[in-house]
Amino acid sequence: MSDPETVSESEVERVTVKPTPFWKGDAKLWFIQLEAQFNLGKITSDTTKYHYVVSAIDTSVLQQIADFVTNPPAVNQYEGIKQRLISTFSDSQERQLRKLLSEIDLGDKKPSQLLNEMKRLGDSAVSDELLKTLWLQRLPTHVQSVLATSSDPIQNLAQMADKIVEIQHMFSVCTVATPTEDMSAAILQLAKEVAALKAAYNTEIKPRRSRSRPQTPDRSSKDSYHKPLVYAFTQKSDKATPRQARHLDYTSQFTTVINHISGKSNVVADTLSRISEIDTPTPIDYQTLRESQDVDYELQTLLAQPDSTALKLKLFTVPGSEKQIYCDDSNRRIRPFIPKTSRYELFKHFHGMAHPGIKANIKLLTDRFVWPGINKDVSRRTRACINCQRSKVQRHTQPPITEIGTSDERFAVINIDLIGPLPPSNGFTYCLTCIDRYTSWTEAIPLTDITAESVAKALYSGWISRFGTPLKIITDQGRQFESSLFASLSTLMGFRRARCTPYHPATNGKIERWHRTLKTAIKAHASPNWTEHLPTVLLGLRTVIRDDTPVSASEMVYGSTIRLPGEFFQDSWDNSKQISQMSVQRQLHIMTTGRYLYPKISTPAPTFLSEETQNEKLI
Repeated sequence: MSDPETVSESEVERVTVKPTPFWKGDAKLWFIQLEAQFNLGKITSDTTKYHYVVSAIDTSVLQQIADFVTNPPAVNQYEGIKQRLISTFSDSQERQLRKLLSEIDLGDKKPSQLLNEMKRLGDSAVSDELLKTLWLQRLPTHVQSVLATSSDPIQNLAQMADKIVEIQHMFSVCTVATPTEDMSAAILQLAKEVAALKAAYNTEIKPRRSRSRPQTPDRSSKDSYHKPLVYAFTQKSDKATPRQARHLDYTSQFTTVINHISGKSNVVADTLSRISEIDTPTPIDYQTLRESQDVDYELQTLLAQPDSTALKLKLFTVPGSEKQIYCDDSNRRIRPFIPKTSRYELFKHFHGMAHPGIKANIKLLTDRFVWPGINKDVSRRTRACINCQRSKVQRHTQPPITEIGTSDERFAVINIDLIGPLPPSNGFTYCLTCIDRYTSWTEAIPLTDITAESVAKALYSGWISRFGTPLKIITDQGRQFESSLFASLSTLMGFRRARCTPYHPATNGKIERWHRTLKTAIKAHASPNWTEHLPTVLLGLRTVIRDDTPVSASEMVYGSTIRLPGEFFQDSWDNSKQISQMSVQRQLHIMTTGRYLYPKISTPAPTFLSEETQNEKLI
């Protein structure tokens, strides 16, 4: 261990440096004080100064300069954190000028203190003449009148202002106003109110939590028509049970004077003790119910034909009155028969308490009342409750999804959509796809972009110019199809646009399913230049036999199959003519009935000829 005397002087002096906590209000003054401590401690290392600053600031300040502290620069760390803290917590020059012009005032400060604060805010941006004018404006009037004629420096004027203000405070005299008649009356009234409050406080009952008898119990009189309660406080304590003695002891802490009054004089307490005698209102007016039963057609029919119903309707006397109404007792419970005129009011009363569901409403009412079709009636009224529909989202009536019917005409209804982005090929990255709902004829038009203008041009040049204007076009809710340009195109061309349900691609399922077939066929070519193989893919897909009808899309459009590249044989003239006529008949039958006609060919199998010998006779 080294000798303490051998420790260097700088190391000893560094230990004595203890910076004060960081001042958010004035960062510049804090650094001036800190640098003075560094000079006294002979600390010159930039890294040491930086660590002293970091150790002196709290966590809230560190969070605001966390980016600097976590990644400090390699050099000039102290200057960097100094400038960062000053710029973060010091007011801008505009803010300081605003304080100098409008926010600062004399208050309890001395004039010299006010001047120093204004100098600090003005810094070097405000001249001495302007600073003097602003400072004089904030001084009292009598001080301004003395200093206005002086041409001394502003610091000397500040000292003079301090002496003037100090002398003014020494000789200030406070006068006492003579009370007027109104003031005397107000004081007298306040004295009366204080006396009344004091008297009310002294007579107020103050319950205590302790069961022991207080030394000075508050005694107040209570009225009761229970005469034995009065006697309980006057009898000997040994006659009471332990529980009675405990209760009487607790009651005596609040009052021991109980006056007996008769029940006739104590109307409120007597009424509450006989609550069963109070005539509470009911949702059913039995007198009105009896009159409605006499004229109700359904009840009279059931009474005339008792065998037509399982209800056992009899007259029962209403408890507490002499009125008789028809009730059913078939399930060992008396249920009044409710005529048609009173059913809605009764339902509204019971349903309006908690707005239960249909099953709970039916159970609630069928257990207490009866009328023909009560289950159906309660169910219908519960569904029609406006408050239930507003509050119970799951009870809202949801309309069914509209179905798109089948088309019976070529190119009358088409589905269109967009696919992409695809791998770039000759500048094209998207495709506009179209399919006819009747013939399933498909088109795929390459696009460089999918703006509304590009889509409208491709639809017109790739489909409308070849097959005419359709009656209806089914699309999703893409921005291209929702644009005003597409709406103008539909108005100009004369077709109607149908929107698909959002997030429900099955609505546009015919084109969506064909997208998978198209992408699979393009991908099978294993070439990035998909635009070069797209015509070949479309030719193949148009000649493929469909699953729903044993014909291809080309047969549905042209009435016969189209010749594919690589075919070396064709049908003989006679058979091809016969088959062509049958194809025309088949196509006409499909167009008129919408169903495929399966022909029965009674001729022999067709004979195929080569192109070189098609005009020669076979031997």
